[in-house]
Amino acid sequence: MPWMGNLVLGAALAIEDNRGLEGKEAVQNLKVSLMGPLAGVGDSIFFVLIPTIFGSIGGYMALEGNPMGLMVIGCLIASTSKIVTPLTFSSGEVTKGIQEILDTILPSMIPVILLLVICGMLRKKIRLTWIIWIIIFASWIFAAFGLLA
Repeated sequence: MPWMGNLVLGAALAIEDNRGLEGKEAVQNLKVSLMGPLAGVGDSIFFVLIPTIFGSIGGYMALEGNPMGLMVIGCLIASTSKIVTPLTFSSGEVTKGIQEILDTILPSMIPVILLLVICGMLRKKIRLTWIIWIIIFASWIFAAFGLLA
């Protein structure tokens, strides 16, 4: 976890500053003993706890009709889901992937479009179980025809 590594590096530098070369073994022991636990704590906080808190706040705001809530949920969905298309565009000898073009316009454009479609379905009072089934069947169909990878 990059953000928790600074604690270990700071402690290691403090030991090296106070003891010099005599503290080399203590620095090594400190790094070995703290890297694992701090990585686990950091992963739990930064990859699980914070997105969950922001997601629940955004979800509540979205239920109340606040557009900022939809933006928070949209960012979380777009950053965690990976939907890509393998389609390519050819002009003469030049071949360009459509996913590359979409990513230059808006990164994670396909998940954002999917989110907007789901929000529209929810506004039309379509039940969530039906939306899930529609997503599953649409994914099968798009994958079978090679539209999504």
